[in-house]
Amino acid sequence: LSGVTLAGPRGLVRIGDGLPFVVVGEKINPTGKPELAEELKEGSLSLVRSFAVEQESAGADVLDVNIGAPGVDEIAVLPAAALVLAGMIDLPLVLDNTDPEVLEAALRVYPGRALINSVNGSSESMEAILPIAETYGAAVVVLALDETGIPKTVKGRLEIAGRVRSAAHEHGLSDGDLVVDALVMTAATDGNAAKQTLEAVRVISHEWGVATILGVSNVSHGLPGRPMLNSTFLAMARDAGLHSAIVNPSDVDVKHTIRATDVLLGLDERAERWIAWIEEEGAAEVVEGPRRGLLEDVVSQPAAELVAAVLRGDAEAAPALVDSVISGGTAAGDVIEEILTPMIQELGDRFGRGEVFLPQLMVAADAMKSAVAQVKTHLPDNEDHCAGRVVFATVKGDIHSIGKDICVSLLESQGFEVRDLGVDVAVDEVVAATDGADVVCLSALMTTTLPAMQRTVETLNESSPALPVLVGGAVVTGDWAASIGAGYAADAPGCVSEVQGATSVKRGESA
Repeated sequence: LSGVTLAGPRGLVRIGDGLPFVVVGEKINPTGKPELAEELKEGSLSLVRSFAVEQESAGADVLDVNIGAPGVDEIAVLPAAALVLAGMIDLPLVLDNTDPEVLEAALRVYPGRALINSVNGSSESMEAILPIAETYGAAVVVLALDETGIPKTVKGRLEIAGRVRSAAHEHGLSDGDLVVDALVMTAATDGNAAKQTLEAVRVISHEWGVATILGVSNVSHGLPGRPMLNSTFLAMARDAGLHSAIVNPSDVDVKHTIRATDVLLGLDERAERWIAWIEEEGAAEVVEGPRRGLLEDVVSQPAAELVAAVLRGDAEAAPALVDSVISGGTAAGDVIEEILTPMIQELGDRFGRGEVFLPQLMVAADAMKSAVAQVKTHLPDNEDHCAGRVVFATVKGDIHSIGKDICVSLLESQGFEVRDLGVDVAVDEVVAATDGADVVCLSALMTTTLPAMQRTVETLNESSPALPVLVGGAVVTGDWAASIGAGYAADAPGCVSEVQGATSVKRGESA
């Protein structure tokens, strides 16, 4: 195996075959941490210091440093963070950024061997990142994606990773400079996703002999009992040959899993470390919280069967139940307004409170679309069936689609006509699609694509000043959205609410 050696100011860490399994601490990341994002925007590194000490004490071997958030001067803050951390902790750093200027600024001052996160299979990425890794002697994370997105198949991911590997060799790098991320997709939307990732890890680790890494927690996104899913997936990934993982080192489940798999994979000789840990600290029990039920009293009979069918995602049964409700005397329009809409809104509220989860939301949305379509067959031909017309796109440079896809599904379930432009959509494509639209929705998941989102919003505001524009995504905040002249939704149910409000206002003004 070509292991990868990283160097902190006062120690080495090797990612490769055998022990130790390398834990990369994930907490220095402003996504979902508004206090950290605000500090970074002000140039403060107080929380960065605190998170670093906490993770080193918890047993992290390497620290991932991501300072990407709206309004952050990354080219100043990342080098400052690298210097600060080098002076106070022993651990090597992962510089989590894809902007070559930002990376170079940090690598110039970092007194160790860092791991760049990341390079992908697009020509633009390889041409920008690989020369930097060669110049500064850094190792680099290889992502198994390119400008077309993340392949669903093992073959597709291996093809991209292999292409980057070959390009890295051409730039003077060896397998000992590469850590491949086969990418973890959420099991909530694809039951086959975890298996594809594990098989790719197995090939890369055992057949290629190249070091591997995964961001484990992605697998449980949108599901309940996330710690249990994460730890189980981590154990399976280690059996497949995984060498390192980006996780929360303070997570008790992660600690348990790493120690237990060391024993079960024969990596803890005579279980000496396991026994010592049990005797010294003991293992806390993993207690699953109380199970929460779905909606129970949204409506009364005879509509209850229709609501139940939608909640369980029974798109086949929903149309006949719509017919039954209407034949029982309920007006077709009332089925949508008084039964289906309150039900899906309540489901969205419970999703926001963490009482229902992503798979339940998605299957309900699909069944809701089926029910609404059947209701429309009972309405007069001249009645306006459309709640509004929405253009939806993930902005240029960003290939993430899951958030957009969920929003589109929920919007369609509420009777909106959605023109889904897909991912990596250029500004002029969005503008060209707005004819007849009531609202434009834009999504971004990567801090590096926030400028593209801003350009799109500004262009739309210039070309169609009366057209509402809403933005969202993991890296987007309400304050930043307001600063670029856009509305904001934090999640898919919120997107529906905002679109409904924007549509009603726009139609009222046009009337």
